[in-house]
Order: sequence, then structure tokens, then C-alpha cells
Amino acid sequence: MLSGTSKKRQYIPIDAVFNNLPTDSAPHLLPFHALTGCDSTSYFANHTKRSSWKVFIEHHQLVLFSNTGKPEALSPTSDALRFHLMCVHYQTMVWRNAHCGVPELPAPVDMGWKHGDSGLQPILMSLSPIPESCLEMISCACQKQCKTRCWKCRQSGLRCTAMCACQQQIDDQTPYCMNTD
Repeated sequence: MLSGTSKKRQYIPIDAVFNNLPTDSAPHLLPFHALTGCDSTSYFANHTKRSSWKVFIEHHQLVLFSNTGKPEALSPTSDALRFHLMCVHYQTMVWRNAHCGVPELPAPVDMGWKHGDSGLQPILMSLSPIPESCLEMISCACQKQCKTRCWKCRQSGLRCTAMCACQQQIDDQTPYCMNTD
């Protein structure tokens, strides 16, 4: 296989790469590539191909997620994971049938995809990522009136609740927070 840029090209012997793979891992390479992100599927936050490959070498039949406190790096909900895996499975089926002139594949809309304005788009989830009951329990620690979007509650599009620190009153009539219903 020819790899690299026009100035620095390199030939990679694919048979040597294949022969150095862990035993019984070859059937899992295509799903691994799709699961960890490719042109048609996304990747999991904080899981690069390189870090995932290290896990793949040892445990090529497992899927691992990180423990993190950052919301953008949380493991997906089971609903989001289901749609992601459907898209990964469909992409893997496409690759495995690439040698066929007319491959027999299920309809993409039955495999986690939808028709959008610019063609097929992945379905990210069908349920809300946070249940309504949990939204009511979110609180901010603001010490100001929450008037501008610089406060996390406003940035998130959430109204302050009775659990928020900003819900003190300046006097008997004036609420301290300006981000309530």
C-alpha cells in the first residue's frame, strides 16, 4: 500500500502488517475502524484511534468507555449507543461487500440513518439525553443575578431553580436571580 504525502511517500507491506496482528483479531478490524471513527461514523470522546488501538491489541472483542466528569466526554446514553452501533454495523457491512457489483444490504434508514437535506445523515438519538426530572435537579452556584449568557445556567439554556445559590432575595420583594420563570 502506498502511503504518505507527495513529498514523503512510503510503501507499507500489508501482508506483514496482517501477519503481526493479534491472533483472531482480523475479523474485528473493520468494526474497530468504524467504531473508532471514520468518514461515515463518529468516534467516542477522549478515545483516539491510537489509544483505542492499544486496548484493541489486548482486548479486540471489547468496547471500553472512559470515566470522566466532563459532560462532553461522558459515555453515550444507551439510546445514542444503539444508533451509533447500528451505523457502525451498516458501514462494516458495506465494506465487507465492497467486492460485490450489486451488494445485498438492508436499507440505510433501517440501520440508524435518515434522509436529510444533504443526503443520508446518522440518527444521533431518539430520546432526550437528560430526563426532565434530572433537569429540575441541576443547580448553579452563581453569586450574581444570572442576567447574561456568561453564567453556566444561561449558557445551557436552563432556568434557575429553587436549588440554585442565586435564588436568595435582595429584599422581601426583589428576587436576586433574573433567570427564573
